[in-house]
Amino acid sequence: MDALATLRQEARRLDAFTVFTSNDVRDVRDKVAHSICPLKLEVTGGSIDASLQRATIGDLSLFLLHYGAEVAVRPMALNNTVLLSFVLSGELEITSNNAQIVCHAGDALISEPLEGRRLAWSTDCEQLIIPLNRTAFVQAAELITGDVAPRNFGLTPFFPLQGVAGDSLTKLMQYTLLQATSGATGIAALEAPVSSLLAHHLLLNHSDAVRKKRTIFSSRVPYYVRQAELFMAENLEEDLSLKMIAEHARVSARTLIAGFRQCRAMSPIAKLRDIRLERARAQLLATHGCSVTEVALRFGFNHLGRFASIYRKRFGESPSATIARVRNEASFTRSIPGEAQTELLTARPAFMPEHGDPR
Repeated sequence: MDALATLRQEARRLDAFTVFTSNDVRDVRDKVAHSICPLKLEVTGGSIDASLQRATIGDLSLFLLHYGAEVAVRPMALNNTVLLSFVLSGELEITSNNAQIVCHAGDALISEPLEGRRLAWSTDCEQLIIPLNRTAFVQAAELITGDVAPRNFGLTPFFPLQGVAGDSLTKLMQYTLLQATSGATGIAALEAPVSSLLAHHLLLNHSDAVRKKRTIFSSRVPYYVRQAELFMAENLEEDLSLKMIAEHARVSARTLIAGFRQCRAMSPIAKLRDIRLERARAQLLATHGCSVTEVALRFGFNHLGRFASIYRKRFGESPSATIARVRNEASFTRSIPGEAQTELLTARPAFMPEHGDPR
């Protein structure tokens, strides 16, 4: 059985987990927006006959979506989310920046960012869609390269499920679908490892930025520098000292400083601060209801004024401005009154938790 046939067969497990079926365009648009992401929806041919199924592993959701008509979808911004989807049948035409690509059954897509795209679904198009938290990609990239995650992962927009990488991804999805639909107790505990494994697979096989960085890192950076950086990335909330980092890397502090100066053009402590800044920004972008103080203290920035200063210098805006921007984007569609809401959706996607840290 080929990869597409296997994925189709396993996706049918979701048929028992129907969220809705509907022939009303507004109803379909509202419910898809609430479940997956805010969007604009236009029927371009035929009469809509949509269905959506959803199964979960903790906060990780797997959706099976079918519109039953020719439709044009324009996703809106969704912070900190990467959409992985598989075309199980039909065709999907993607227009972005005046470029067009056509995906067929058996193709996988990675959407980051979501906005700025027009997705034209054929009548028989059905997709398996998995929203993934970008934080999982940040953590995976840091573990793979031993360096601060790039701002842009350079993820391949689409690829066929062929070869070893395609077979591996298909088998991973087969396992995930089986677990999500099994009803077994304790399934929620698999959310973090499954999300991490998906992020690792996609970065290793479909991210030029991470592959190149990994090659440079592996060939030129001493082992003790890599060990030190991995130790930092895994212990950002601890009160790390140069001595602790050097001991973990099994070299003297002097050797460690020299290695970082040569390979990273900065000290180990400056590198630790950079990693903490990137992780703090990811937290501010991903979390609703957090405060600058909470995030700063969590990642070892005890002087709030200094944290705000270096954050602004690094990212071009203050931490409070980041929070305000995220909140404004989240509430944008909710602020549109009356009939204007026929185009824009307000609901929080169902896969995003109301509170708490991103997973």
